[in-house]
Amino acid sequence: MRSSCSMFLKKYKSLRMNGRFAQLLVLSVFIGMVPTPALQAAQECLSATGEAAVTACRRDLLRDPDNLDTRFALADAFMSLKRYQDAVATLREGVERFPGDERIKKKLVLAESYLEEQRWIEKQQQRARAASSAKKQDTQVRLSIIRCKKLSKDAAMAACNQGLAVAPNNPELLTGRGDAWLEMGRIGNAILDYESALAADSRNRDAAKSLRLAHTKRKVKAAQCLQGEGED
Repeated sequence: MRSSCSMFLKKYKSLRMNGRFAQLLVLSVFIGMVPTPALQAAQECLSATGEAAVTACRRDLLRDPDNLDTRFALADAFMSLKRYQDAVATLREGVERFPGDERIKKKLVLAESYLEEQRWIEKQQQRARAASSAKKQDTQVRLSIIRCKKLSKDAAMAACNQGLAVAPNNPELLTGRGDAWLEMGRIGNAILDYESALAADSRNRDAAKSLRLAHTKRKVKAAQCLQGEGED
């Protein structure tokens, strides 16, 4: 009877101990399944894409700057966003930390090639925009010259000024505005524009001819003024 009781007590204690061990085991597994902030950042870095990956990888790299996997993931995230300059900076820092690592050197060469290609494309686009702008500007100036010469008085003056706002030293526009001034009786202003046109292009025959005409008209008016004749 006593031996039976002893065996029962031993089994009971054994069951109790096994139960505690199971609880501790389950608890330890559960704790292992719950990611720490560092592990969570690393997982986000490797699984996220775009800006989310950049944010997660940067955070993880600040915590562990020597983690090459994180650095590669950050560089890949930058390159996916075509932020090649940031990718190059990230990899160059990695080369400084690991000068003997061939993987990061190859990755850096690739990123630098993408950056060079991107800069070349941007330069071509800038040239195309500049050429388009210059062509548009030239068209505007040509239209202003036509109106400046064909119209008269105030309308001609407005067209000439519009063109001169874009091309302030254009001899044709200066000559045309001089003609508009002369037509309006503003001989002094006309002479100034003709002289400016000749300063921009000394071979401008229209400006030279109009300047001689303006000086002649000034002399006539001066003579009329001395004799007390004319409106002036």
